Amino acid sequence: MSEWDEANYEPAGEYNELTGCWIEAYEDGSVYESCDDGSGSWFDPLTGETQTWSPATYDAESGCTTQTYNGFTETWCEDGTSYWEDEEGGVNISSYDEERGCWTDTYADGSSSVYCEDGFSSYTDANGNTETWAAPEINVDPATGCTIEVYDDWTNTWCPNGDSSWEDADGTRGSYNAQTGCSETFYPDGGQDTWCEDGSGSYTNPDGETDSWGATEYDSETGCYTQVYSDGSSTWCDDGTSIWTDEFGNSSTYTYDEELGCGTEVFDDGAISTWCEDGSGTWIDPEGNVETWTAPVITFDESTGCTTEEYDTGEIWTWCEDGTTTFTDIDGNTDSWTPPQEEIREDGAIVLTYDDGTVEIINPDGSLRLTWPDGTWFEEEFMEDGSLVQRYSDGSTYVEFADGTSKYTDPYGQTSRTISIGEGDSLGWVTQYDDGSSYTEYENGRASYTDPSGFSVEIIVDPETGVRTETSSDGTVIREAPDGSFSVIYPDGTRDSGVYNPDGDLVMTYADGSSSIVREDGSETFTDPYGITTIVTYDEEGRRTEISSDGWTSTTSPDGSSIRVTYPDGYVENTVISSDGSYVTTGSDGSSIRYDAETQQTTFADPSGSIEVLRVDQDGNEVLTNSNGETIEFNPLANTSSFIDAEGNTQISERTENGGYLITLEDGTVLELDPSGKPLNSDTSITATDSTLSIDWEADSISGNAVGNVEWDKETNTLSSWTLEDNTFRKLDIDDDGSLTMEVDGETFKYDPATGVTGVNDIFYELGETIINTSGAGSATISEDGMTFTVDYDGVSATAVAGATGVTVEIDGEIYEFSY
Repeated sequence: MSEWDEANYEPAGEYNELTGCWIEAYEDGSVYESCDDGSGSWFDPLTGETQTWSPATYDAESGCTTQTYNGFTETWCEDGTSYWEDEEGGVNISSYDEERGCWTDTYADGSSSVYCEDGFSSYTDANGNTETWAAPEINVDPATGCTIEVYDDWTNTWCPNGDSSWEDADGTRGSYNAQTGCSETFYPDGGQDTWCEDGSGSYTNPDGETDSWGATEYDSETGCYTQVYSDGSSTWCDDGTSIWTDEFGNSSTYTYDEELGCGTEVFDDGAISTWCEDGSGTWIDPEGNVETWTAPVITFDESTGCTTEEYDTGEIWTWCEDGTTTFTDIDGNTDSWTPPQEEIREDGAIVLTYDDGTVEIINPDGSLRLTWPDGTWFEEEFMEDGSLVQRYSDGSTYVEFADGTSKYTDPYGQTSRTISIGEGDSLGWVTQYDDGSSYTEYENGRASYTDPSGFSVEIIVDPETGVRTETSSDGTVIREAPDGSFSVIYPDGTRDSGVYNPDGDLVMTYADGSSSIVREDGSETFTDPYGITTIVTYDEEGRRTEISSDGWTSTTSPDGSSIRVTYPDGYVENTVISSDGSYVTTGSDGSSIRYDAETQQTTFADPSGSIEVLRVDQDGNEVLTNSNGETIEFNPLANTSSFIDAEGNTQISERTENGGYLITLEDGTVLELDPSGKPLNSDTSITATDSTLSIDWEADSISGNAVGNVEWDKETNTLSSWTLEDNTFRKLDIDDDGSLTMEVDGETFKYDPATGVTGVNDIFYELGETIINTSGAGSATISEDGMTFTVDYDGVSATAVAGATGVTVEIDGEIYEFSY
């Protein structure tokens, strides 16, 4: 028996020659130990638990590798057989029959699963009940030449003339007519949709209500194309002019001057946006306020290898060939990003140390280890039998075997196993989860997901047109075409859509009232549901600029490697993107975001030093952990989430078959919601029209029964509310610049993000500090880095300073410490 050799692996820290172990101790109390024989441990001070693992040992006689992790033993062998212990001590076995081409998983509870290369599969529960899925039957109709594939729950047909059709087990069926260029889909509930290559189409809901849109029409006299949608119309002309009119009559007109190289968009509210190929541009808001910008002056210093862009605002970007990036804002403040320091050890290992404390070790054998500033870590190793093992500090593991199958164990001990099925056009993968859910995907793009509640998602890809259709059991239908056009039909009949016009512009409208136009030259115009407009342009150097009517601005360098975003309140974020997709974002308040493309992990650090780590596990779930010991997990397939706090209290959400939600709280209380998120058996009434949304409710209050109403006028973007309990009327208007005007029983207040609330306080900025003066005897000051907050009120002074572990507060000379 020989043990796996980790002689080339040397983690950072101190080495104990007597024990042959490296030890890393962190300020938060966590301790990591890695020994020469492959064993190790991890102590987590937040939970007080210690995780351990033994050396991975390989038995040449049996061809098997064995390792014990937290007391549980796993064994995987060269013949494909593997064994693993569950939490109850039961032994589970997986084996492969080469003659049949089948995998068999036998579980400790008596259940078993079979997956075969020809597409056959079966599942037998602990009581002996068996469900099977046969391999597809493939036939060719000699009369038509059409190929027919018949699965247990699916039939697919495609013909030499380009026609195709399909039908699934629930009765949903579809067809494509190559002569007309139209696809039709019929649903069991009576719904039907049609999608044609000329851009026309329709959708009929189960109640017989039809929404349709016409084909593109061309007027030779005007030289203009027009297409009418249910929520507006689009016109584009040979001279470059294009007009979009929404369902409420609001329009915008775009023209391009080839001689000047400038495009201009005029909105019916009086706003005008102009952008030119040289990078200059102008924005005029409805009130006539003008903002202009010019192209930057670009220079290159051969001696330093640095490129500098200087703007007329005083801003300066510099990025160098060694990876260093520097930005200077209009006030002279400078932010910079430095690439990691690289060290090559005697054994050939490469150690990269980043400026935030992250350490990455890449060993000559290809194994690596990442340690983040909070002490969490990730390891990847290649075993002698060809398998890949990945470990995370949260206790999860992922093993990819040499035959292509894989197994994932999450931090809570739940496992999933993925195997391949079928071959050729029928090649696919099946992932079976401990909770009974399953996910199947095929090489041709077809996929399906079913969770224990019965909620399901079916994905098909038309082999002729490439159109991808995703149908959920709650009635949602998503259709995406290869050219980027799409439609989303929601259970209530509302829809999102995106279609291309002949000029190559993608015109998108959404159920929430927002709209977007993406032109062939890359420029965009987006209007959100509240009327805020964002203009995206590219100059002749390829620099991308975004300007929003509420004060947001964003600039992206021509090569996409750096992005600067300025918020309406003056907060600034700078992002530097590496060639592999990794990026680092630093905020003007001292916060940072680091994404590692290789591990797909994102680390968030706020100005106080608190850290959150987001990663995508092997099942595709998004897992967020923070310094408080809390874990949030999101399942994008089921659109559900779970929350576990530092004490182990949980809150879990599940889907129901009709698309609703069941939320189980820590005390066992179960909340049931409909697909829109509204609680069932509620007295709340929601009424929606094209122009308004009204909510009426009745509830118990301290003073007795309370009746209320909230109404949103979509056209004027006004929110009003009335409550019977205190007979109070409130009205809220949201302006295009992001300011809010509130009327409460005849008294009016206006809030501007930059200047404060009228009659209540004033906000102004001086030497990088934010100063707030109230109408009374008080004032407050926030430092430029956001870490110090000072309040003076009626002769009393208090100062709060945020640190890495807590906040220090001084009140008139008395000092108080508060930990996070």
